[in-house]
Amino acid sequence: VEIRMVFSGPSWSAQGSCRNKGMFEVRKKDPQITFTRGDWKVRTLYFENIPIQYTSLPGVFHLIEVLLTKTTNTIASFNRFALVTLLGIEDVQQLLREWPWTLVVCDTDVKPAISEFQEATKFGLRALSKTRWDEMKDEYLAYRARLVKEIVSYEDEMAAHAATKRRRSPSPAISSVPDTVETTLTSSSPFPPNRLVFVRNLHCETNKTTLRALFSKAFTSLPDGGMDSCYLRVATPEHALALTDYFTKAKITQTNGLDSEGSGDTEAKVVTVETVGGRREEIYWEKVPPKVRREAVDKALRLLEPETTRKE
Repeated sequence: VEIRMVFSGPSWSAQGSCRNKGMFEVRKKDPQITFTRGDWKVRTLYFENIPIQYTSLPGVFHLIEVLLTKTTNTIASFNRFALVTLLGIEDVQQLLREWPWTLVVCDTDVKPAISEFQEATKFGLRALSKTRWDEMKDEYLAYRARLVKEIVSYEDEMAAHAATKRRRSPSPAISSVPDTVETTLTSSSPFPPNRLVFVRNLHCETNKTTLRALFSKAFTSLPDGGMDSCYLRVATPEHALALTDYFTKAKITQTNGLDSEGSGDTEAKVVTVETVGGRREEIYWEKVPPKVRREAVDKALRLLEPETTRKE
């Protein structure tokens, strides 16, 4: 119980003939008011394979209530899983016992002939404690991170193998731009060539604004407007060349998703940039809507015009 003292107000504040006298109040104290995060955690279950007709807040409440009471005298949609917090530890233990995560078929395990029980059994409803759910989530995130690391390692290995093969035969220097680039760009071109670059080893939480600031550092000696979009379609072949040269020499890394300056941390993988050409470039532009391709060609043609002509 909870006991509190009520003080009487000043005499001038009393209204009517009945004065407010001091008193004690005794009332039932709700223990859940003082529950900590850990207290609520042990009262939370993760349910999976919830019958589709109960995938709403009233629906899942009704289902859990029926599963606990075994009677039907008791009603924002979501997917077929939910975290349900119960006040009573006994209810949590009952649901974990009767709807275990790993199904064990037993002859004595007979469910009541109630539609909610039949539906829950048909859909394979199972429950998991919040503590175990957190552990499984951490295991999944670690597994996913390991897969991503393996994929990146494989891609780097393939890129190194391809670079070794390229070194075996003479190839144009990376810092040279073909003389035919500007002459082959016409109003009928399907896309502006030699303006696409591919970047590796960026931070997984970065965003477009940060990337714009990071990549713009390579264009200090070129006119403004080098970045055409966050997909690194740059304005001219010179911008693509400046971008690859800058990041090849700078050897910087992104320490976090909002790092627009870059750092020289040698333990992390450096940001690498390569110019995309040939069939890879064609495949990229084939996936771009025709209207966007047309606008890119028109913009590239305008940039080839003398500055005085553009102002007119």
